[in-house]
Amino acid sequence: MAVKRIQTKGNTKTRQNMGPRSQVQELTTEPTVMAEEELTKPLDEFLGRAQKAYVTYLEAQKDVWKASNETQQRIEDNYRETEQNANRARDEATEQALTLRSEAEQKIEQVYIEMMTRVQQAYTTGNKEAKRCAEENIKQALATYKEAIEQAQEIREQALERARKIFS
Repeated sequence: MAVKRIQTKGNTKTRQNMGPRSQVQELTTEPTVMAEEELTKPLDEFLGRAQKAYVTYLEAQKDVWKASNETQQRIEDNYRETEQNANRARDEATEQALTLRSEAEQKIEQVYIEMMTRVQQAYTTGNKEAKRCAEENIKQALATYKEAIEQAQEIREQALERARKIFS
């Protein structure tokens, strides 16, 4: 069956505020029974193709949805992994900082004990030296006192001896 299609523009005066619309006019040259049969066959083919296209569209939509969900899941997994790595790094850094602080405190404690021992030794040594110096000074003072007393007694005895000689 031969179909001739003519495309014309609609009357723009009757369709105000609407753009021009295409109209298709078909002219048939054979009986309408055969035309219906031939029209249904291409129509069935067109419907079959449309259904396949729709099914393909739905499958593509599922694929897009699935890919979107997979992408979101990968993003979430990457985020969780990054968060876990960050938590692990933070925990390791905190543990290392606490270890370093503990070691520093121990070293400071050792230095403190060492310094206190040195101070105690210096105090003990200084105290002993002070006592020794004091005892030595006291001995020297006593020796000087004894010598002065002896000299004074000697001078007195000599003076008394002279005075006796003079007055006797």
